[in-house]
Amino acid sequence: MVTYKKTDMTLWKRKRLKDQATFDIDQFWSGRIKALEDYSSECSRQSGELAPMALIGFATDEGVKRSAGRSGAAHGPLVIRRALANLAWHQKRDIYDAGDIWCEEEQLIIAQSQLAGHVAHLLDIGLTPVILGGGLEVGWASYQGASRHVFAGSSDVSVGIVSLGARLAMSEADPQPNAQSVFLQIAQYCKERNLDFPCYCLGLDEQVTSAGEFDRAEAYGVHWRLQQKCGEAFFPEIEQEIRSFLSSLDYLYLSVSLDLFSIAAAPGVSAPSVFGLDARVGMGLLRLILHEAQRAEVPLLLVDIAECNPLEDPDGRTARLAAGLVYEIAKV
Repeated sequence: MVTYKKTDMTLWKRKRLKDQATFDIDQFWSGRIKALEDYSSECSRQSGELAPMALIGFATDEGVKRSAGRSGAAHGPLVIRRALANLAWHQKRDIYDAGDIWCEEEQLIIAQSQLAGHVAHLLDIGLTPVILGGGLEVGWASYQGASRHVFAGSSDVSVGIVSLGARLAMSEADPQPNAQSVFLQIAQYCKERNLDFPCYCLGLDEQVTSAGEFDRAEAYGVHWRLQQKCGEAFFPEIEQEIRSFLSSLDYLYLSVSLDLFSIAAAPGVSAPSVFGLDARVGMGLLRLILHEAQRAEVPLLLVDIAECNPLEDPDGRTARLAAGLVYEIAKV
């Protein structure tokens, strides 16, 4: 069973306009992304450059299917790459493409384990992983990979999770793990190993989150903020909460689910939201979190972006939104 596939780097070719005879390819992402094979841990950064980053796809939506969501997010990594290829390059770091993990024959646990191994390896060799989903079940693999890297030497460190998304993902893994059981799985994992589980969820949609999930989240000490209290008027409050949350962390894991956004910006998700956040507000939240992490000197350990389903979005708005988020993350 093959679950890992190297990226075909021709996917990064930028579409040229009909009336555009030539263009400077180095000025766009299409001309700056490198294959992972070109990376060497001995490569020194030039002055002013940031630590290198690696994109890796989780071409899987088995967990979404299990939780009765709309299938199609397995195609997300491909369309996000295509959207990124057309963006202008203003980054101060090298970015590598580390390929994709696929879920074959409904073997979600195997796919998650494979992704966790690749994430741990990327962290071990000095790269910051940005995982392109794929369904929200990517979160279990992300955390597993991060924990293999961080806790290899000592368990006396704290990895905090900031989740931007409409759902708590604290449902029971019954009869089997799925997209909506991810953060409960992580919480139980941490409890079994006597690890801290600092988790702050922003943008929750009360209409799609059960009372049972809120009860479990409270029992595990999760902090949350509902969508209606995430507008720009609440940014000063959120800034203080993020600052307090980060104060006890050694590392930050940032999870972004595109169902955070309204259907106008993100129609291609498993469960579109009419009342989701405006794209500018969501981007503002992302920038606030990244800025506060820099200010607190808490390293951004890894990021995943879930729920890009191009089969439900013929205009490609969701992929372009995801690409814009990756662009912003790569700037810091």
